[in-house]
Amino acid sequence: QYHNLIYFFKPFICNNSVCVSSCHEAGASSLIHATQHQILISAGKKGVVNVWDIRQARLLHAFKAHDSAVKTMCLDAGETMFATGDI
Repeated sequence: QYHNLIYFFKPFICNNSVCVSSCHEAGASSLIHATQHQILISAGKKGVVNVWDIRQARLLHAFKAHDSAVKTMCLDAGETMFATGDI
């Protein structure tokens, strides 16, 4: 019953589970945390990429990046772009 969920936590708050979101139908395969912008980028096994605002625990963007599972993601040092790969 806990499959396909992404949890957002605030570790210094007593009830630290901020948000639980079912975001990837077949499950998440990769995650990146963009610390400067407080963004979480998640990628799924069906090729969908989601961009989350961690502060508000809400989905900002979702798009189909690949026809198969996203196996890797990379974020540039300035956090202005990211790349995904399915190989």
